[in-house]
Amino acid sequence: MSLPSRTPIRIALALSLSLAMSGLQADPRYDLKTPGVAATVGKVVFTQKMLDVMLKSSAQGKVQLSRPEVMRAIVEGQLLGDFAVKKYGKAALLEDNKVSFKPDVVLGNEFTNMIQVAFRPELQQVLQKTGGSLDRTLSGEDPVKALEWAQYLPPPEHMQLEIRMSDKGLALAEKRVLLRYRFDDKTQGVVTLKDVYHIQNVQGRNEMVNRNSDYVQQQARSIVVSRFVDHWTRNSSGLSAAEIQGLKDAIRNKAYLDGYVTLIGIAADIHDDNQHLKALAKGVTKQEVQAYYRQNRDQFKRVEGVRARHIVVADEKTAAQLYERIQKGEKFVDLAAKYSLAPNAKQGGDLGWIEANKQNNTQWITTFAFLQSPGTVSRPIRSPAVNGVARWELVTIDEKKEGYHPVDSSTVKYEASQTIARQKAIAEYRAVRSRLLKTADIRLSADLKGDSEWDMKEGILPSSKPHNHDHDQPGH
Repeated sequence: MSLPSRTPIRIALALSLSLAMSGLQADPRYDLKTPGVAATVGKVVFTQKMLDVMLKSSAQGKVQLSRPEVMRAIVEGQLLGDFAVKKYGKAALLEDNKVSFKPDVVLGNEFTNMIQVAFRPELQQVLQKTGGSLDRTLSGEDPVKALEWAQYLPPPEHMQLEIRMSDKGLALAEKRVLLRYRFDDKTQGVVTLKDVYHIQNVQGRNEMVNRNSDYVQQQARSIVVSRFVDHWTRNSSGLSAAEIQGLKDAIRNKAYLDGYVTLIGIAADIHDDNQHLKALAKGVTKQEVQAYYRQNRDQFKRVEGVRARHIVVADEKTAAQLYERIQKGEKFVDLAAKYSLAPNAKQGGDLGWIEANKQNNTQWITTFAFLQSPGTVSRPIRSPAVNGVARWELVTIDEKKEGYHPVDSSTVKYEASQTIARQKAIAEYRAVRSRLLKTADIRLSADLKGDSEWDMKEGILPSSKPHNHDHDQPGH
């Protein structure tokens, strides 16, 4: 069982998210001269060793961050994560439901993956001494047998609202040892069926309910990987207990920050069911909508009408043959006049102008026509049956006329309100961030000043928050 080579949970993405938000210029002091200390935020200390670990982890991401940038991100995570917990509470910030991984599992995996990346050469060297894997640390592997599963699971006929073990089964699972491990004379332990159950999301629990013993045993081995990495970190990484806890706190603060930006709608799509954005959108005034419309009128373009033609035939084979002939250069209007079964065949299948919100656009085909580009011919389409008879059609668009949604339309009101609401959420976030950075007692070592100022005015805002199911488990 070797250590996985997967990268940690998008550490670079997590760090760059903090850098992306903007506000006023902070005044950190680059006068810290305490040996081994990179920064302090109030009484919270970040050592150079902690920064080294975070920097190495961030180097695995798509965005390459400098040492000063990583440090700034850690500081911002500390301030904003702490603010979010005080205002909203931990439960509102960390996803904990019947579908996702438990928060402690996600955070634990984050830490394990971060250590594996930051100390990969050292860990590989350790594994080489044990034959390249952790297999020699294991003993007494005892997978769950097929006939054994029934005592842990609800009866097959029992209806469940969620995929889970029975309460009685969990009590028994706590005593069911899947394997034993021994890292050294002082460190040994067991992995139980309950241990495996605890680290699962709904897909993993479904594997267990389906009695997949191989999957369960593989998950038990991944737990050994995590425990070995934790053991090695405490005893051989050179990090102190306080530094290890500090790294875990930094990961947790970043999770709180992720939860915060999601909660207030910054990391959400404008169409997501976000309560904070809904409240802000409800408060958008008519004057704000009108102003947004004037400044962004091109966002509200629409197709006012199309001039369309069609060919109607009895079967798909004929429609496909006509399509191929058109592709080879024959004229649509000529083929319509010769083969179409529609009343307008002699007019080259001319449907005339189909205008938006007019009485002549009641046919099903008009909806399709509005989506088609001028000059293109559709592939054969089966039209809805009339009196039990369905036809096949080809459609082409001669012209398309564009215009704009009216400023007082429901479309403009909705789209503008949603966008304005998100802009207000962003402004709200920036104001909080600016205030925290301005009032915090931030001190850094001189080498962390970097080539650029701590720019808080511009940045790329996150488009979405990583979901729990995106978090890799050690050993995967």
